[in-house]
Amino acid sequence: MPDFLSPAQLGLSPSQIAFCFAIVLAGGFMRGFTGFGFAMAAVPLLALVIPPARAVPFVVLLQLMAGIWDWREARKAHWPSLPWLMAGAVIGTPLGTLGLAAMSPDWARLAIAGAVLLAVLLLARGLTFAAMPKPPALAATGLLSGLLNGIAAMPGPPVIVLYLAGAVAVEVGRASLLIYFSVNNAVGAASAASAGLIPPGTLILAAAALPLLLGTQWLGRRLFLRASPGRYRQVALIFLSVLAAITAARAGFALLFAQ
Repeated sequence: MPDFLSPAQLGLSPSQIAFCFAIVLAGGFMRGFTGFGFAMAAVPLLALVIPPARAVPFVVLLQLMAGIWDWREARKAHWPSLPWLMAGAVIGTPLGTLGLAAMSPDWARLAIAGAVLLAVLLLARGLTFAAMPKPPALAATGLLSGLLNGIAAMPGPPVIVLYLAGAVAVEVGRASLLIYFSVNNAVGAASAASAGLIPPGTLILAAAALPLLLGTQWLGRRLFLRASPGRYRQVALIFLSVLAAITAARAGFALLFAQ
């Protein structure tokens, strides 16, 4: 193992480093195919072997670096909707952070997981939008995304459901999700850096894992290009269900063993 990846440099054992890289490989493939879900899946799994305070900055940094490549698909994104979503999220995130004083993040995650599973059921049974919602509804969706981000660090579900509901083509929705989360990651990384929550070892680990993420993300994207819209939607809904189950399990475990 190179010196810059030594346990002394990173503060992690070789088995912990290998586990981190394995999660990146699997999560990168699904991110490349669906355009979402890397953080929702990676953070709770990484937290099994490394402290959450290390897992979250690692994932944020990794997605920030990968986000540079995501902007290659910016021309495909649905730009009329993105500014409204982002504006709502900017307002909602600090409000959600204030809400932490009144609501446990783990109870919030359980509620989010239940809502996501209900949305998946409705989408699987044929719920679709004939057209993209109007700006006020988009801003409200972004606001909800921001609230969930502030309370439970989970901004994704409202926006994912919006783009999976079929108002735009699947390639447009996927590109829009990549851009939306790229902006969120930039804000999150700036906040974490300003708060001194990114130690040098985490930056080194993220830089070392970046080629793995980009490689498997490229493979996932290649598979997406070969998939039909129906197949993409099917896989995306299954993946979203799995993410909701992981989220519920993480929150339930934390609540059961909080004492």
